Amino acid sequence: MRLRALQIQLVDDVVNLCSNGYSHDNNREWEDHLEAYTKAIQDYTYMQQTATRHPRDRDPFLITTERWVDHYILDHFVQAPHLASQDVFSSEEWEPESVSSPIGGTRHETNQATAQRAFLDRLGLAIVGALFLVGPMWLMVLHNTMWTSLVSTSVLVFVFGFLAAVYLADKEKVLASTAAYAAVLVVFVGLGVERESA
Repeated sequence: MRLRALQIQLVDDVVNLCSNGYSHDNNREWEDHLEAYTKAIQDYTYMQQTATRHPRDRDPFLITTERWVDHYILDHFVQAPHLASQDVFSSEEWEPESVSSPIGGTRHETNQATAQRAFLDRLGLAIVGALFLVGPMWLMVLHNTMWTSLVSTSVLVFVFGFLAAVYLADKEKVLASTAAYAAVLVVFVGLGVERESA
């Protein structure tokens, strides 16, 4: 609603500037509205990123009756004690009453969760990378035929390229990583061809 209100105000400012012309008096007002609109868009983008950052994170812009403290606040201000008796508002058990963590969590909890999530991300990437290299190696050694090497290399390069396109934002990085992976698999194919011809 705030974005829409500021957008309407900016349209009004532009219409006034076009009809009345530019002057020092109306200069400051539309600049302030433009700055407020830009800041509101930045805030909205931040709210979206915070809400979708990770499913385990607590959204600081969401209040729900599933958490005891949030329910207490809603119950106090809405003054609707009948909410507590209706299960439709809470699909899960409440947090313990002693839990009253600050909005966004404590700095220690946030740093610890960030470090743990970064480690799990790195570990996951290491496992996926190992599977993409060790898997084809075993396949080409155990089934040492030209068709096995060509088909497995082609399929895995396409799968790797697709995953790179999903997780990498930069087009050059997608192309470079896919080409590097293909080059590694081509070495395996070349070794298989040498063995067959020998």
